[in-house]
Amino acid sequence: MTNKETLKLKAFTIVELLVVIVVIGILAAITIVGYTGVSKKAVEASLKSDLSNATKRLEMYKVDYGYYPDSIDSTTHCPSPSDPKYCLSHSGTNTLTYTPTGSSNIQAYSLDSANGTNTYFVTNNSGPAIGSSVPTVTIGTQTWMKYNINTGTMVSASGTNQTNTQKWCYSNLESNCTTYGGLYQWNTVMQGSTTEGTQGICPIGFHVPSDTEWYTLENYLDSTINNPSATGLRGIDGGAKLKSGGGSGFDALLGGGFAWGNDGSFQAYNVSYFWTSTMSSGDSWLHGLNTVHSKAMRYTGGNIGSSRTTAVSMRCIKS
Repeated sequence: MTNKETLKLKAFTIVELLVVIVVIGILAAITIVGYTGVSKKAVEASLKSDLSNATKRLEMYKVDYGYYPDSIDSTTHCPSPSDPKYCLSHSGTNTLTYTPTGSSNIQAYSLDSANGTNTYFVTNNSGPAIGSSVPTVTIGTQTWMKYNINTGTMVSASGTNQTNTQKWCYSNLESNCTTYGGLYQWNTVMQGSTTEGTQGICPIGFHVPSDTEWYTLENYLDSTINNPSATGLRGIDGGAKLKSGGGSGFDALLGGGFAWGNDGSFQAYNVSYFWTSTMSSGDSWLHGLNTVHSKAMRYTGGNIGSSRTTAVSMRCIKS
């Protein structure tokens, strides 16, 4: 065999090798895509199964007590009174979020099951549907809950700190929580955490917004709010745009608060503040708006009352 023939043979062999590599790559890609599809379907099936099982437990509870649970313990996943037959179980890394409608004699609920970006939900009278049961509004690059948080058991507002499962309602009326959302102390909102951006009291897939995330919202609506460190009244009309009917979709209602100035009283319906997860020298930042000004506001809890024991509204942001 001549040298020229040898070179041709080697060249042909290399071409064949390259073809084989390409074919292997295509087959591998097809396998990965197929596996991903199968894996996604398996996750979706497990989410639906978790919802089905949880719904059966909740219906058993209602048959025995005449109403659905007021709340589900985040650790045991059981309602009160605790009984294993009512506990909600989930598969693997799936999560379940129970949201009752009201705070006593519960006759309706929604239940979310999530795993990563896969989310399904049911209500007491509807089957599994893709997505979350939590209404949202997108403003700029952010997605916020459409309404204030209203979860927990209402107790009469007092000088005693809330527990992680309690809320206060303006004038101690549950109907005000239904309209405006609950009033929460900072530790209740954070559920004992001090980590900025923690999930806290928010449902799965959402978290307690940071001071920076609130600034991003205000700056998007009012570009004259251009200093994130500024306190007090800020900008021109950011507050007006955040209010109900202001055009942003945030539609904040002025739900008042409790314990302004340490006097143990409710603040009237002419103001609303919202906690952030950002601390400030033993206190925490909050943002607000009122009927008097069109500007947005930024203070610490101590500026408006009694530091973190002041109880105000809570609006969550999508993670």
